[in-house]
Amino acid sequence: MEDARISDPEEFALLVVQQYLYENQHTAALQAVEHACGKRFVESKLPCGSQLMQMVYSKMEADAAHLPDEQVDDGRLTEAEEEALLLTAPPDIPNTPIASLQEVFNTNVISVAPWPDQEKVLVGTGDGVLHLYTFQGELLWQTAAVGKGGLLSLDLKGNRDPPLVVAGFMDGSVAVFSASNGTLLGRPQPEKLPDYVGA
Repeated sequence: MEDARISDPEEFALLVVQQYLYENQHTAALQAVEHACGKRFVESKLPCGSQLMQMVYSKMEADAAHLPDEQVDDGRLTEAEEEALLLTAPPDIPNTPIASLQEVFNTNVISVAPWPDQEKVLVGTGDGVLHLYTFQGELLWQTAAVGKGGLLSLDLKGNRDPPLVVAGFMDGSVAVFSASNGTLLGRPQPEKLPDYVGA
């Protein structure tokens, strides 16, 4: 990943828009923008993922902070209300983070599955890559991008030998991986899946 700061505002704006299109699988739109501008999107040029959405959320939060409380009715809790709610959680429900993986991923984190009874977490990202991390932030393995889209859902079958991960992608495809090492074990093609019987 490149660490150089981008000083040209127009170049930064173009990269942020391209990143948004890339992360949300708007392939045709991304290709059109690349063609129109003559610049291909290079994922490693931005230091972290989802920069456009971060700017949008920051603006919305800043706008809401300047409104009187009676005008802010978006259904969200204030920070103080969230803190109070966390403190009222039953003792058997964890209410403080035990680990945090920050600034690790280049694209959106779409799906997460903790590994029961182990300090490991499976993470599916917007670029279709599956990662296995320890709670301390050590990457144990990651796969190559398999589906044409983000990794939308994860299901860990840790009680099997070997343990398996079933992953569903935004393009409608499914893949089965070994949870031990990330090896791709199978990938039924969407066009070959049987019709839904209950339809």
